[in-house]
Amino acid sequence: YVWLTTTNNLAHTDATVHGSLKFTDKAKEDLYWRIRSKLLPNLGGWCHEVKAVRMAELIIQRQPKICVEIGVFQGKSLFTMAMALRFVGSGKAWGIDPWTQDDSLEGMAEGVNKEWWRSSIDHEHFYRSTADYRIKFELEDWCEIIRTRGDCQSTIDMFEDGSIEMFHLDGNHGPQ
Repeated sequence: YVWLTTTNNLAHTDATVHGSLKFTDKAKEDLYWRIRSKLLPNLGGWCHEVKAVRMAELIIQRQPKICVEIGVFQGKSLFTMAMALRFVGSGKAWGIDPWTQDDSLEGMAEGVNKEWWRSSIDHEHFYRSTADYRIKFELEDWCEIIRTRGDCQSTIDMFEDGSIEMFHLDGNHGPQ
């Protein structure tokens, strides 16, 4: 399996593609263009284009049947995975996030990040808009959204041992 994780520092890095990307065929070039120009600029969150294109490349190369992301926010990386799965014609991406203030703040030290999550975020809005974007981007067959904590036993039990082939951990960035 492939294990991807994003630390708080990386999540807030403003990385860009320098120079031109090399594409092997027009279909891939179109997929990457849709991700970079249609998906990423329209959603909130911290998945930059370098990470998104790399995620899509990994999915195209490995063609996983089950991808799981913990920590969806508004779906940049989840929908990137789903678009790549649609491109290869198989698989499903599962996005798990409780979309609650308490869960976002759990274990987070006082400071700017905690204050931002405490005062600036309408979690319900981001949950609803993520569900709406899933439909807008026509990804219903390629991804599911599960509104719960990533450590919820009933959600863990949905996946057989060894069945998750790509895992992206981008949940609560507290120290715990």
